[in-house]
Amino acid sequence: MAKKNIFIVGYDDHNLEILKRLPQARECEFHPVLYIKELRNTESYDMPALIDKATKVLENFQGSLDGVVGYYDFPCTTLVPILARKFGLPGADLEAVMKCENKYWSRLEQKKVIADHIPQFRVFDPFDEEAFTRIDLLPPFWIKPIKSYRSYLAYQINSRHQFMEVMPVCREKGGLMAEPFHFLMEEFEMPQEISQISESFIAESSIGGSQCTLEGYVYDGQVTIYGVVDSLREQNISSFSRYQYPSFLPLEIQHRMMDVARLAVTQIGLNNSPFNIEFFYDQTSDHIWMLEINPRLS
Repeated sequence: MAKKNIFIVGYDDHNLEILKRLPQARECEFHPVLYIKELRNTESYDMPALIDKATKVLENFQGSLDGVVGYYDFPCTTLVPILARKFGLPGADLEAVMKCENKYWSRLEQKKVIADHIPQFRVFDPFDEEAFTRIDLLPPFWIKPIKSYRSYLAYQINSRHQFMEVMPVCREKGGLMAEPFHFLMEEFEMPQEISQISESFIAESSIGGSQCTLEGYVYDGQVTIYGVVDSLREQNISSFSRYQYPSFLPLEIQHRMMDVARLAVTQIGLNNSPFNIEFFYDQTSDHIWMLEINPRLS
């Protein structure tokens, strides 16, 4: 029986070894599309060049094309659905992935179905000298680029003075992901009311509590959540300590989070994709907050 050819965007030895340990691995051959060194720790992202190179790898492959996967954040998360659509392979729809990746668009979609579980949010242009006033949120609040990962350019703002201090950095470095992301929004004809806005950062009111991540996937429209993992911090300080599985949270709280997650994922239209969703549970107010949706494995 011929093995299935699975192509990896962001190919690296660590994840390859994990893949090889899966029971289904004996039925698959894993091939690199782009190596992780081409997608991480780079000074810029040339999206047309990356798409062109990945396309040529698949076009020139002598054999069946059976699947394309990736395990890293941007640009892997967007390249996978682009290639899946181009070659007729299973995968998420690019627009649904962009709705997760674009923090503003994601909040707009979430607001339609889980408004009570998301913070107040505003978009702003870091080049606007009146941005702080236009945001109209009382400090403390958080700011971050509309497209970001790993807390890149994320700041907790406690005063107008602090806001003005970090704006030069946001102006200088905000384009690293904003520009290639904007290219994809235009190239693949995302709605103009989202793709054409001049604002590139989002401000959100502070949320907090016990932090955890829901791990799951959507297959044929069915949302499945298979684990809740706590993110624990050191006592009395904000430094990350460890992940904890299974979660310490009461099952009733976990199931409430799962209900919120299903509503948000369904509204966004994510399908045939893994996801992880970060939540906070505020025990004092018995309230659940959704931080963000990531259309990939954690």
